[in-house]
Amino acid sequence: MGKAIESICLYETVTFKSFITALLSISKQKYLILLAKTKLVKSTFYINNFNSSAEARLIIEIGNSEFTFVILQEKTFTALATYQIATVNELNDLLASENLLHHNFSKVDVVYNNKESVLVPTVLYNSNATNSYIELIYGDTFKGQLKTDFIYKHAIQNIYKIEYTIQKAMFTKFPSATISHQYSLLPDSTGLSGTKLFIVFYQNKFSVLCCKQNQLQVIQQFEYANAHDVTYYLLAIAEQYTLDVNEVELQLCGMINENSALYNELHKYFKHLSFQPLPDVFDYVDDIQALPSHYFAHTFLFAACV
Repeated sequence: MGKAIESICLYETVTFKSFITALLSISKQKYLILLAKTKLVKSTFYINNFNSSAEARLIIEIGNSEFTFVILQEKTFTALATYQIATVNELNDLLASENLLHHNFSKVDVVYNNKESVLVPTVLYNSNATNSYIELIYGDTFKGQLKTDFIYKHAIQNIYKIEYTIQKAMFTKFPSATISHQYSLLPDSTGLSGTKLFIVFYQNKFSVLCCKQNQLQVIQQFEYANAHDVTYYLLAIAEQYTLDVNEVELQLCGMINENSALYNELHKYFKHLSFQPLPDVFDYVDDIQALPSHYFAHTFLFAACV
């Protein structure tokens, strides 16, 4: 296990007042890009080839400002949507108004991707000190529910905190849902092989998993205002864990494109960049396949792990 895991140390995320919107350069396809589905909640992507007469499984990824869901029917993903949410009222509005979420699903999985998470080796874990772990790194900045995921393959406990209002909204809508955290799923969904940085980009933040010589080093999340912020954090990780920028591979997911300023800035410092393909364990309707594969590859990877 990496030294960051051994010492239970994570960087504190630096918050910026401004943010950069990920550039989306997509040719016209059959899928819908909706500017606004309701007055309150805006959707960025909306694909609906859902078969209401067939059994379905719902997978949701939710953060403090984004809500993405995909629907799996047999082995095929038939629907996908992502929304920007600014308040819990907008979340409640979305949960009440989005028709695809009203189906009687055979299984619902909710994956939280907020930064308030600490990875602790099981041998050092104290169940009576969970709140102390979180407050040591992030302080006591909001009221929330503490949860713990056991990542058994790696003998790690993931302690994370969910804001009460968000947790209440999700539990009210999906009381039987299986709950997990992004950091709990990334080690197995990405595959801890070789030396790499696996990065998931959102509108104004990114999550990064560092793997060195098949060993997990750290998982962190940062907010960023521009491309220089991203390279600053990634170069700091490379320096701390003695990664050769000419050798380490950056595997990219989420809201980033090859012709963007962000990609070009990364390529100035890191020689090996690749976009994560769609997991081949599933099938996808044509409208999803028409999207750049890396946009939601991480969400589909999560579906294979929950």
